[in-house]
Amino acid sequence: MLFRHAYAGYTVCAPSRTALFTGRHSGQYKKANLSGTSLPPGQAITTSELLHNAGYKTALVGKSAPLTSPIQQGFDYFIGQVDQSFCHNMYPKSIDYGLGRGNVPLALNDQNPRSRDDCMANPDNYNYTVDITQTHSIKWLKETVEQQGGDPFFLYMSFTVPHAGGWGDPPSNPEQGAPVPTDGQYGNEPWPNVEKDHAGVIVYLDNYVGEIMATLREL
Repeated sequence: MLFRHAYAGYTVCAPSRTALFTGRHSGQYKKANLSGTSLPPGQAITTSELLHNAGYKTALVGKSAPLTSPIQQGFDYFIGQVDQSFCHNMYPKSIDYGLGRGNVPLALNDQNPRSRDDCMANPDNYNYTVDITQTHSIKWLKETVEQQGGDPFFLYMSFTVPHAGGWGDPPSNPEQGAPVPTDGQYGNEPWPNVEKDHAGVIVYLDNYVGEIMATLREL
């Protein structure tokens, strides 16, 4: 099913995803006792719970906010980040898996100094969360189709880009730009770094969406 005339539920990220997961219009959050930024288990029936209960195999990869416990809110599989403030650092020292928090260490980010110059000069020396989201999503897709054949599945990929971010651990290093391993075709443009990085991150994400669509066609 392809939605060609869909629109975001809000102007910023977490409230928009709250609309997606609850079916509520953002203007009705207060009436429904929803904060728009945090949704703990039991506060609302989520889209993922509906699909899970209907027999779908479900996975969330990436940024989970507003869901505070994806595994308890309709997802069979989760790897990513629950705390959305941590997502602004796209080179963290650890991410979350299952019901745990910070239980997947990212050794490269812990070993090497992180800055725009360092991460762009030697991208293979770092763990970029956007790459992690892509890798685990494609792996889950292939394994699920192999195991389940034609049974329905729901993969919710929540990339951390395009979004303002930084290279250090919050809250000491707030947003400093748009972290990306390469500016690609925009690297030599006479623009401020923040503009080159933003353009680069859009293309980076667009290529990954293309890979996902190609994987679905292949399967």
